[in-house]
Amino acid sequence: MADKELGEATVRLRADSVSMADDDDDNVNTKECQYKAGEDVENGAQFGNVCTRLGRGVKELLSKKIGMHHQTRDFEDPDNLRLYQQLYSYATEGKKGIFNDTIAKKPHDPNASIQLLSRRSPENNTFVHIAVTFGHPKLAAEILQLHKPLLLEKNFEGDTALHIAAKTGDVDTTNTLLREARGTTDVETNDDVLTLLRMKNNEENTALHEALIGGHQSAAKRLIEADPAVSLYTNKEQKSALYLAAEQGFVEILKIMNERAVDKNTQIQGNSPLLAAILGCHNKEVLKIISNMEANILNSKDEKGRTPLHCAASIDYLHGHKAKVMSRLLKSCFDIVPIQGN
Repeated sequence: MADKELGEATVRLRADSVSMADDDDDNVNTKECQYKAGEDVENGAQFGNVCTRLGRGVKELLSKKIGMHHQTRDFEDPDNLRLYQQLYSYATEGKKGIFNDTIAKKPHDPNASIQLLSRRSPENNTFVHIAVTFGHPKLAAEILQLHKPLLLEKNFEGDTALHIAAKTGDVDTTNTLLREARGTTDVETNDDVLTLLRMKNNEENTALHEALIGGHQSAAKRLIEADPAVSLYTNKEQKSALYLAAEQGFVEILKIMNERAVDKNTQIQGNSPLLAAILGCHNKEVLKIISNMEANILNSKDEKGRTPLHCAASIDYLHGHKAKVMSRLLKSCFDIVPIQGN
């Protein structure tokens, strides 16, 4: 049964992936920025979308197949194990009706449905993770309505369901998860939404980091709108989402971040986004946006102690629009460094 399920799910994932494409927003004027494999941003994001969903789904199904032979104490009851396997299969296929009916038929124990919904796969994925991985946001929403704490649960990679949606650039699922985080009242709401958006995985990436790493600008925009401040959170490499947007040359994303997340009081932690723009794609519009930010943004240092001025000077930023960047950097340095008296 497991072999058949794995084969069918793989075919489903391939079929779903072929039809997947990010919005036109992902095709911004960033053709100068190239992926290492030589693909441009638009093609890279779409190809990454296919591979990510296919890879995660197959990995999950393989781990489930292996895990069947290593039952934990929770699954010692064959009936419980069989029931979990049925629910798992329904979750991968997005079968809302039969999933809910199966949960509702759990007899006798009033807490049995919660216990069942709280089960984990061998990859430590909840049913919400699984539904999102296989592209079923409506089922994910219904599961969360039955047991909302699953929204903040992490798998072995430290990913919440929102991380998974962001990795695949799934805007529909991203919106669904944010809506469920808000709940039905405006009071419970903001705390759950902000907690979800600011949670980090094992690489210390937020969902916004993951969306940008995958080149999914539409999903990234939605996440920034929900919480602009998360643009400045850093990961293990000390890179903020602002840094990643500059590095990849995402002009529209940078404009939104500049308008909503950056001001004269902003304290940048980690590597300078201007350094990313200088070392990254050398896009004129990106350099213009970043170089016009506040001086405290421009002069933050990287882990090697380099400022953007050091970097610009070392790679010949003395001609054309790059000279304007150098001029702005020099001015900002004089603005923030006190002049010593004789």
